[in-house]
Amino acid sequence: MELRAELAKLTGSEWQKASLIMRKITERIGKRGGPMGGAIQPRACKFCGYYGHTKQFCAVRIKKEEEDGAREVQKDAREREAMRKDAERFRRRQAERFSKGLKSQEQLWEELGVEWDWHPAGIGAFPKGYLEERARTIPKCIEAIQASDSCR
Repeated sequence: MELRAELAKLTGSEWQKASLIMRKITERIGKRGGPMGGAIQPRACKFCGYYGHTKQFCAVRIKKEEEDGAREVQKDAREREAMRKDAERFRRRQAERFSKGLKSQEQLWEELGVEWDWHPAGIGAFPKGYLEERARTIPKCIEAIQASDSCR
């Protein structure tokens, strides 16, 4: 076990020392070579560069992924809180507008007799004349692209 602990302290640039330690380990367990008769060589971890483990079992990688995960959870919580605050702010502003007697765009157009409709992309209410003009100038979809609302 002490040889394995010594091997784990070496980085990829110390491959000669790692090779000697690995030879000692293989001699202790009674092996002379690999399946094809060649020398058994240690491999350095692809993540941290130290010998003695693979990327799958790398403690540095595991710790980093846990920290990244915790950071993502915190970021998501901050974003949800910001969205909640924005929604509350919007509701408060709407309540203030309606308490002052202000009307929504749709209500105002209805009172003024302006013909209106919802934009096809769902971005709000527009006068029908504008939508009809846009429909004439923008070509129709030839074929729908799957997995999106776009067209060609």
